[in-house]
Amino acid sequence: NLQPVDADGNSLFGVRIEHDDLLSKLWKYLAIALIHREDCSIDSFRVMNVQLVPSVMAQLGKALRFRSRSLKTLILIDNDFGREGVTFAAGVLSENKRLKRMSLNSNRLDDAESMAKLGGALGDHPLLESLSVRYCSFGDDPRAFSAMILSCNNVKFLDLRNANIGSRGAATIARFLSSNPSTETLNLCSNNFDDADADVISRGLSRNNTNLKLLYMSNNPISESGRSALLRSIFDASSLNAVVDSNHTCELIFDRMHTVHDMVMLINNFTPPDTNRKRKVVFAIHDALVGSSDFGSVEDVPVQLAPEVLGLVQFGPLRYMSSRLMYNYSLTLTYEMFRRWLCSFLGGKSSTAIDVSAR
Repeated sequence: NLQPVDADGNSLFGVRIEHDDLLSKLWKYLAIALIHREDCSIDSFRVMNVQLVPSVMAQLGKALRFRSRSLKTLILIDNDFGREGVTFAAGVLSENKRLKRMSLNSNRLDDAESMAKLGGALGDHPLLESLSVRYCSFGDDPRAFSAMILSCNNVKFLDLRNANIGSRGAATIARFLSSNPSTETLNLCSNNFDDADADVISRGLSRNNTNLKLLYMSNNPISESGRSALLRSIFDASSLNAVVDSNHTCELIFDRMHTVHDMVMLINNFTPPDTNRKRKVVFAIHDALVGSSDFGSVEDVPVQLAPEVLGLVQFGPLRYMSSRLMYNYSLTLTYEMFRRWLCSFLGGKSSTAIDVSAR
């Protein structure tokens, strides 16, 4: 664990030690120790707030190959490296197949060629679970960011906070999400995404994505319009089929979530996807009954689906929902459904078939 400290041994956060030739021997001794100290097991290698130059990284890269059986964590933070540093990280990742966590925070990741190497290492790695690139700069070449994120199919935790991704990367993120990667947590806070970007990203949260559980979007200039676009991806109440085809696994996390509209974004709340789906169907039907949504007429729901829909009512009040669902919920909804279906049946009104039970 290498990082700046004061005379009392306290970490000096935000202070970076620049390379000095006087330190070259110390780096050499460290590399030799990593190679020859077989009695010392190292599962984590961290260099924080210390500049890494190409000659040092060459020594460390060679040494870390000898730790491929034990190294599980690689942390490189604020090392003032660019192309050479990314190539170094890609090499360490390729040589250490047991690595589970890697951080490249506060470094420049703006070279497309070296990022392609990192992407190749990420795509081939069997065990890496966590990748953090907070406060990194991806530059103006979109290929640098694309090469990395589109290769993170097996990474479960992906932290992209404060990476200034913006509109240039929104479509790439949507493409990544729509491919249904293994990613369970994606942090996109503080990336200058606007309403148009939110709409683009929401398209990646389709029914095809069944793995993502948490999407953090705080501290982006996204208004009610952008939030609504993201909300529709997890709860599209425009029709019964649209409800069923929504994403039932992902929670959307924003800052200052106080309104009922915001709370709906938490409707998936880690319960089984099938349960989330059923809750949304009930909620949509309830809103149609009280006329508070654009869902359409309840009479259009086929009477043949009565047993299943009435069974869904037994799920009771929806968590995080409006207080109007909290009293006489099941009895009221059951009565209204029977009344409207009966009137529709006696009146001879035809119903449009909606395949809910199969979903």
